[in-house]
Amino acid sequence: MVDTPATFGGKLWDKRPESHENDVASGLLWRTVGMHNEWSPLTDVLISTPSADFGKGGEPNAHMMLSWPDLAALVEQCDGVERFFESVGVTVHRHSPKTPPPLNYLFMRDLFLMTPSGAIVARPASPVRAAEARFVTQALSALGIAIIASPTGTATFEGADTLWLDASTLLVGTGARTNPAGLAWLTHQLSEMGVEVIALPVPAGAQHLLGVMVPLSKTRMIVDGERMSPALDRLLCERELERLVVPPSDENRQKRAMNVVVLGPDSLVMPSGCPELAAQFRDDGVSVHTLKVDAYVEAAGALGCLTAIIRRECSR
Repeated sequence: MVDTPATFGGKLWDKRPESHENDVASGLLWRTVGMHNEWSPLTDVLISTPSADFGKGGEPNAHMMLSWPDLAALVEQCDGVERFFESVGVTVHRHSPKTPPPLNYLFMRDLFLMTPSGAIVARPASPVRAAEARFVTQALSALGIAIIASPTGTATFEGADTLWLDASTLLVGTGARTNPAGLAWLTHQLSEMGVEVIALPVPAGAQHLLGVMVPLSKTRMIVDGERMSPALDRLLCERELERLVVPPSDENRQKRAMNVVVLGPDSLVMPSGCPELAAQFRDDGVSVHTLKVDAYVEAAGALGCLTAIIRRECSR
């Protein structure tokens, strides 16, 4: 009797015993990635080398820039960001596309949501940024990161509208960037992971939810006092979360002082030139590092925007 070949389900055919989540966690098939909060120790980030197309003219506002930053200054500050993260033990993955990417590809936090199972690639709301999804997909694939989904249809969402509150709760900012269809799509995707999505409106004047709040630890949240919605107020009360309230100021509005990266519980890096807010954070027991990123600020972002989080040391 001739044995049935394995390709037809014969005796050497074997089913995969592990789930996709285990494939990611093991690091054998995919890079081990993931996060399910915003404050566990940071281990891996993704940043982008500024596009060579900066400085070619045009109207900054048409490219969603506040003004045109100097390309040399952007590159210098990008190098400084990379050196800083490496100095504190964070692995930096830097994407330098062969073809100049869209100018806003600077701001990689917007371009995906990282989960314990892999990346959910964003679908940016503005046509100016649409092509960035293709570039970040290339970057993630080159790193061996599993891409588990990306919106279709009319759904739009951006990564900086998503914040992990805990392992089973994702906050999603809704407004100009993440639309109702995007919220519904994300809610479905996350429900399959056993994650509840809580929608919060992004107020006028803020780009993303990340510009309104930053989880700093399991019990503390940095909040823009002027932009805190009733829904956010209720959430913080229900969860009994302490608030570090940032008042309106030139540092916060013009210098993007609240646009930070959390390095670990009660530890962050923020834009330099914001001594008042840095002092406020330190008085509240926060470990504060500062970096010069004023060229990025000219382009309408700062540290939180330019840094995409790939992995944190999260334990459930």
